[in-house]
Amino acid sequence: MNPKLHTIPKKKCKCGSLMSIKAKSCWGCFLNKTRTGSNSSNYKNGRTTKTYKCKICKKKISVQAGFYNKTNLCASCAKKSKRNPNFKHGLTKTRPYKRRYKLKSLYNITEEDFKRIYTLQKGRCKICNKHEKTLKRRLCIDHNHNTKKVRGLLCHSCNFILGVSKENVLILKRAIKYLNKKGNINARTNS
Repeated sequence: MNPKLHTIPKKKCKCGSLMSIKAKSCWGCFLNKTRTGSNSSNYKNGRTTKTYKCKICKKKISVQAGFYNKTNLCASCAKKSKRNPNFKHGLTKTRPYKRRYKLKSLYNITEEDFKRIYTLQKGRCKICNKHEKTLKRRLCIDHNHNTKKVRGLLCHSCNFILGVSKENVLILKRAIKYLNKKGNINARTNS
């Protein structure tokens, strides 16, 4: 046994059990206090659970009845907002600003520069030449991590390949050599 564990200074709680000197109450008293709601302001009004008003439908709902992830939405309104991406907290208004900020802060280009690169590449990936309309995601901005210069626009798959290879040309050349090999290695040996 560790002798340090037994030398921790302790004091008695109101209920009589031992607890740490720094603690305000023992674990049992703490659990009882939170279960009864004695530390909430609603307890004084005769309610033992905290209630909120839904931001949308203005219906009063208790926390136990299923409030949704600190957004102050009832379950039905939260489901509606999940289904409709434009509904969520004005994202449609802030999305262009966030995009402009990201372009400037990460790649040091403006939205006009991005559009110019897009038209030069005719909306296609610089590696596989697939058009953005045939892809599930938008084209990614590829940049050199050492010089921070933008190289072009890539589809997600091509950007992923560069990221996994750590932009190492030798690894990519070996991968090409491996793919061009004609023979297959048979793992089974005939005995």
